[in-house]
Amino acid sequence: CAVQDAAHKYVQVACQRNRGEKLNVKLNRCEARVNMSSDDGDLFLAAVKKATEGTAETFSFSLGDVPDLEKTRPILEVTARSGARSNKLLETIRATHESDPTAKIIVFADVEYGGHPAACKSLKDAGEPFVSIDEGEAVELQNERISWFRHQDVTEEERARPRILVLSFEQAAGHNLQTACNNVIMFEPRYSGLDAVADASVEEQAIGRVMRQGQTKDVNLTRIILCGPSGERSTDDWLVERNTDEETLMAATSNFD
Repeated sequence: CAVQDAAHKYVQVACQRNRGEKLNVKLNRCEARVNMSSDDGDLFLAAVKKATEGTAETFSFSLGDVPDLEKTRPILEVTARSGARSNKLLETIRATHESDPTAKIIVFADVEYGGHPAACKSLKDAGEPFVSIDEGEAVELQNERISWFRHQDVTEEERARPRILVLSFEQAAGHNLQTACNNVIMFEPRYSGLDAVADASVEEQAIGRVMRQGQTKDVNLTRIILCGPSGERSTDDWLVERNTDEETLMAATSNFD
């Protein structure tokens, strides 16, 4: 929409502000919408009802209505671990690789509510080769895996490596992946509490891993949006609108200076 187009222009400018050079690639945004199962729908509504002490029971619940993160945690855990979300991740990855089998894809997911392990499990169960970065592993091993997504493949050994890197939002800063990657999937929207600017900043940092100087291809950003069982507007919708609000993004990207 026009508002999101304008908002993301701030991101492009902010990412290049210190370089004084225009980034001549596009950010293509796509929403991959999927309906949660009836069972997950029942769990979701029960969690909303409990969080609001019986005053609300809707799929479009706004997390801002209940500032206590511990009360809303069960709601986010249901959505993060939804099988429908995981299936949409696999579908999105396979569609990308159908059009370009060599494409390297970065998946961002939240550890806090179980999204990151759910994404990794779905890829593992489906037999999709991927790598993730375990903070408990040796730094040398972490750096080696990240390096696979920093550079274009040259040898057959490099071409045989996994094409999917799963990162947590906490790992959204510090990696320059623009030379070899131009596909980003957000497994779920970022939510850490009532600070929308902080959450938007983290999401834009994630996009900035590939949307930065040195990128020569248009960047494809896909957000997985979990809807109600019959396609109802959802908490995911509220979060995406919150995190991509024009004024919020202006405040978030000002932190990039």
